[in-house]
Amino acid sequence: IETWLVREFDYAWDEVHDEAEVLEHTISDRLLEGIDVRLGRPRFDPHGDAIPDADGHVEREPFVLLTDAAPGHTGRVLRVDDRDPELLRALEAIGVDVGRVLTLSDAGVLVDAAAITLPEGAADAIWVTA
Repeated sequence: IETWLVREFDYAWDEVHDEAEVLEHTISDRLLEGIDVRLGRPRFDPHGDAIPDADGHVEREPFVLLTDAAPGHTGRVLRVDDRDPELLRALEAIGVDVGRVLTLSDAGVLVDAAAITLPEGAADAIWVTA
């Protein structure tokens, strides 16, 4: 549902969670299946959360929470916690989103070789490839 809201209705990634929660409990399985087909059966929502296939199977790359990654670690953002819209907006403003490559250095976090300052709590809300 979140992917559909982003693609079809131009919702921002900080807006879709609450709306999707309401819709997921009110639409039929048939409509949900139609949306899934129209979107090409995406494997992940806009925040990087895995979407199970029809059999309930979820495929996920090995990951580490950013706060647990060691200095020197480079990883692609796999998932960002969607519970805090303000944090999502702050991350978007500095160019951190699903798919972005981050490198941890002694000086902080690098995005495309540029040092950035993560908002408070961000390292506990971002998972990167292991």
